[in-house]
Amino acid sequence: MKHGIQARDFMALSKESQAIWIEENIKDYDLKLHGAGYIGCFYPDNIVWEDYLSYPKDYGVSGLIASQYPAITDKRIEEIDSGAELTTKEKEHLLAAVAAADVDNWITHNSFEVKMLGNSVFVYFHGHSIGQGDFNFEYQKAFLTYEALLIEISSMPLSYID
Repeated sequence: MKHGIQARDFMALSKESQAIWIEENIKDYDLKLHGAGYIGCFYPDNIVWEDYLSYPKDYGVSGLIASQYPAITDKRIEEIDSGAELTTKEKEHLLAAVAAADVDNWITHNSFEVKMLGNSVFVYFHGHSIGQGDFNFEYQKAFLTYEALLIEISSMPLSYID
């Protein structure tokens, strides 16, 4: 179904106005976000680093890093346990280990195409699990091409595209 709005006019709306337009004009839009609307998922990089860095032994930081980076040396593990500053790569391994153990906080990438006058847009949502296979979807933004959407989501930390 083609909607009676120009894609450029839709793109000119604020994020909030785009979300309202979708709710008002696309019947059961949230159903389109399931199944074929699922693109993949990501783990948000919102770890409270201060806790892990201040109490590395309490959080088992070296063990978490080693679970993702088996080549880490015993000397480096001792340094981390003693409070050494983590490298960027070690933080990435720590994030990956935390994410692997935290299945409830992964966020899904969901999208569908909306055909408009002159062009289509691809609307993008984040899905937050609310249990029993259901999600609360939060509108993020629209893209003029599916490729632009994929480029943006693949740049997120620990982002996977199915």
